[in-house]
Amino acid sequence: MRSLFPIAAILLGSIFDVAHQYSGAIRFLLMLMLFAAFIELRFDRLYNSFYNHVFFIVAANFILSFLWYLLLAPFDIMSAQIAFLTAISPTATAAPAMVGFWRGNVEYTTISVILTNSAVALAIPFLSVTLFQVEESVSSLEILRSVFILIAIPLVLSQLWNQINRSIQWSVPWKALSFWAWIVLLFLASAKTSHFIHYDTEVDFRSIVKIALFVILICTTNFSIGKQLGRSGFPRETSQSLGHKNTMFTVWFSLSFLSPDLALGPMLYVVVQNIYNAYQLSQIDRLSID
Repeated sequence: MRSLFPIAAILLGSIFDVAHQYSGAIRFLLMLMLFAAFIELRFDRLYNSFYNHVFFIVAANFILSFLWYLLLAPFDIMSAQIAFLTAISPTATAAPAMVGFWRGNVEYTTISVILTNSAVALAIPFLSVTLFQVEESVSSLEILRSVFILIAIPLVLSQLWNQINRSIQWSVPWKALSFWAWIVLLFLASAKTSHFIHYDTEVDFRSIVKIALFVILICTTNFSIGKQLGRSGFPRETSQSLGHKNTMFTVWFSLSFLSPDLALGPMLYVVVQNIYNAYQLSQIDRLSID
């Protein structure tokens, strides 16, 4: 049932686009999600269970995004940019939870979350200057500073909280808070994108359908190649690490520094990946019943 909430949030946001005026909260909601993910972070435990194989996920994330761009750029530069932003999105903070449902290797997926989010956050400010038309007043260092703040504040605060909470022992449902923050974030991002499409752009229905088809192809490719990368022992972990993406990062980046048009791909990817994960969860539920 929970797997339907993200899709419902996107649909409601597209209908009630008046909510776009509250889109400034997207940044803070994303920071809350990262904070909740970093709460579980134990550097000593991750160091002891580090898998070099995860670097293949990081490499595949960049290689595939560039391949999509090079493949589409000669025909349609906007489609190429959307495909690049969609494909380069890092591993979702919810991916370890999905792997946990299968009793898989959660540490492996957690390392993927940290490495891919860090690598993309560091690289995309510089790549955007080359691949996208960024306003002249915005430099790559300014973008990097903004992205660094987005990642660093939740990381530092989460570790401070862990230190303080050792003596207080407060039980806070961070995972539940993160989930609902994500739902609100999806609603606001969808409203912002919908408002832009209706009033500030000439993107037609045919173009949206074309983008949706590209997104389905990208999503299928990511989950499939991810599974092949881990066929030696971590097929589900690598499939989730490469296929289940934190597209809210690239949505925020598009809305903040590029164009809301470019957020269409990452937004549609959320729908596609959640349909896939909903199917995966239904299979788990069916097996549990059987």
